[in-house]
Amino acid sequence: MMRLIHKQNVMLFIYACALLFVGASCSKDSGTIPSEDSKLAATEVSIQLINGSNERITGEATVIISKRRPDVNMLVPRAHSLVKDGELSYKIFTDTEVRITVLKKGYNPVYKDVVLKPDTKTVPIVLTPKTGLTVLSYNVKDGFEWKKKENMERFTAWVSQLDPDVIVFQELVSFKHADLTALAKTYGHDFSVLLKEDGYPTGITSKQEIKNIERVLITSKKTTYRVHGYINAETSGLNIFAVHFSSQSNDLVVEEAEHVIAQARLKSVNGPVLISGDFNSISPTDERLLGSKFWTASMQKYRPSRVPFDYRAMRLFEDSGFKDAVTLNDNTFYKASFPTRTDYLGADFLGFRLDYSYLSESLSQQCDYAEILQDPYTDIASDHYPFLMHFDVK
Repeated sequence: MMRLIHKQNVMLFIYACALLFVGASCSKDSGTIPSEDSKLAATEVSIQLINGSNERITGEATVIISKRRPDVNMLVPRAHSLVKDGELSYKIFTDTEVRITVLKKGYNPVYKDVVLKPDTKTVPIVLTPKTGLTVLSYNVKDGFEWKKKENMERFTAWVSQLDPDVIVFQELVSFKHADLTALAKTYGHDFSVLLKEDGYPTGITSKQEIKNIERVLITSKKTTYRVHGYINAETSGLNIFAVHFSSQSNDLVVEEAEHVIAQARLKSVNGPVLISGDFNSISPTDERLLGSKFWTASMQKYRPSRVPFDYRAMRLFEDSGFKDAVTLNDNTFYKASFPTRTDYLGADFLGFRLDYSYLSESLSQQCDYAEILQDPYTDIASDHYPFLMHFDVK
């Protein structure tokens, strides 16, 4: 065990140093760090949180600044700050392509993609008072590693600031129905449903009543591998499929995907549908976002079992008419959802998405925010990053 921990620490150190080498800053408050003989002067850019009337918004807010890696079309978190006076100073030395994400309780989540230049003085981020519907999807790794009290308390403190209306869980291992009910109440959700009380169940918690609940345990004639099953239920005006596809058989994932898509199409006739969870599959969309050179090299080196790529399940979703939430709102950047920072192997390992949210056509038109959340908490809380969405529903 000690050798394993030592090896992980060494690899994390190498990863951090490699990022510095390619120019990505690891400073909390600054952009690219110039060399000692650089003639570049630092520019302080003021990030200001304002309302629609251009008035400063104060009170605690989380600001995450992610930089585009200089060698690949990928966002890497570089600064995370708790802001109380509605303003954050960020230092740059050259043109710097960033995403600024702001999360503040009582307001809708928002991000802004911008190129910061040496002559940039201020970047206004307009926050809108909370409206519509916020949904979080999260694989919590073996039920917060088998329901450790301190892990669940940290989760409650973190998620309470996001204040989602609905949470879709995967891997609620060892949870009983009463356990999920008790956890949900710690962050203000009065309603919950658990798929089952053994294996790797999914779950849903909500501020509003959860209705028309179906617990589906898929059995396969093609394989003896375990299948997690899924929940289909209605809450907050959404018809939700809480899924966790097999990690042991690509053929089985295809079978699960076909089943879920068929059921979701039937339900979409009557209203908006969300399919969300751990799909245990990689997407051709990510190869397009990253470029095949980087994608293939990274996967061949660190996840050779994924090569040649098996895109069958995700192509079923691409062809289904449901929309991949991460590609909406003109997003052109790649973010991995797995593994988290605790399991990174090297700077040339780009990670990959296993976690997705697919939206029916009507719901996709109401989605104005969708993002994989990478911050100091989610870096270490699980081996997956969570997915946050906001829908402008009335």
